[in-house]
Amino acid sequence: MIMKHLTEKDKLMSALLQMDNVVHLTEDNEWKSYIHNQLISVKCELERQYTNLTGHKYDEYMYDYWSMNPETLEMEYHTNDE
Repeated sequence: MIMKHLTEKDKLMSALLQMDNVVHLTEDNEWKSYIHNQLISVKCELERQYTNLTGHKYDEYMYDYWSMNPETLEMEYHTNDE
């Protein structure tokens, strides 16, 4: 299983990205408010753990390295080399 090779930081990042994906995928759902309200406590806890582990906020990390391609509307990962 691939999860055995991930660090705790990688696992938290993956979980947070999946939470963001669920929020994005349910934007047009008629029960969006209910779904998002149920997810917020889990997201906050994952963000807290990520911040405690890394020393910086999850959102700060995301804005530095991820951006949406305006042409494809897909998220793209950027390294410091780009």
